[in-house]
Amino acid sequence: MIHALEAGQFLVYYQPKFTLQDLQVDSLELLARWNHPRLGLLSPSRFLPTLERLGLLDRLLHQQIDQCLHFRQQAKTYGFDFKFSINIQTFQLASEGLFDAVSTRLRAFDTPGTCLCFEMTETDAQTLTPMNLENLVRLRMLGCVLSIDDFGAGHSSLQRLCTLPFNEIKLDGLFVRELNATSRSGVAITSTLQIADALGIDVVIEGIETQEQRTQLINLGCRLGQGYYFAMPMPATKLLVWLFNKVFQDYLSTVRRRLLSLPPP
Repeated sequence: MIHALEAGQFLVYYQPKFTLQDLQVDSLELLARWNHPRLGLLSPSRFLPTLERLGLLDRLLHQQIDQCLHFRQQAKTYGFDFKFSINIQTFQLASEGLFDAVSTRLRAFDTPGTCLCFEMTETDAQTLTPMNLENLVRLRMLGCVLSIDDFGAGHSSLQRLCTLPFNEIKLDGLFVRELNATSRSGVAITSTLQIADALGIDVVIEGIETQEQRTQLINLGCRLGQGYYFAMPMPATKLLVWLFNKVFQDYLSTVRRRLLSLPPP
């Protein structure tokens, strides 16, 4: 594993988050992949437990930040500017070196803290220690976004949502999958949106897989979403090609709408 880290075999794949109304890319979530020299591309379930056991997750996190900020520099030369979401575990928030590692990289890449969002699961958010909270506050002071992932899948605590420094929640995809099965999912989504709006917290809806779900969520008042309906996770090179294609298609759609709006000759 140490050799794989040193050899740069761990790659970042990016999955876009979108504005539901106009399908514009809002930010990119980082997903780790291991480009194994013999076994090919491996998913996180194949290597994250081992990295955690060996105490190497922080090194992976630092490499992910380096990769995404380097990609941001590259993408800016083509006119793109992105924010990135990175998954982090509770015990990593207890690291005394976390703040310095993040702030040093932001300075090195001349990047504002607002470009980074750190996601932790709802379950992890229930077990935060004073050191965890200190690092969360320091990251917020850098301008970083803090997000609770899989919100609603565990034991949600409105009190902790009010008292902790999170400014984004990602609503678990279970609610989207059950939209047609029960009206309660729609009520739960609407209620979450209302509470988050009152607290000044953004809501991202996970697990969107169909146009029907997208339409239902727009009607419920959702603004941001993520899922395979929009885009699959991609490496940086494929993402750039995908982005150029999207810009071209958006341009064609705009021209088509303008032509259709012209009066007849």
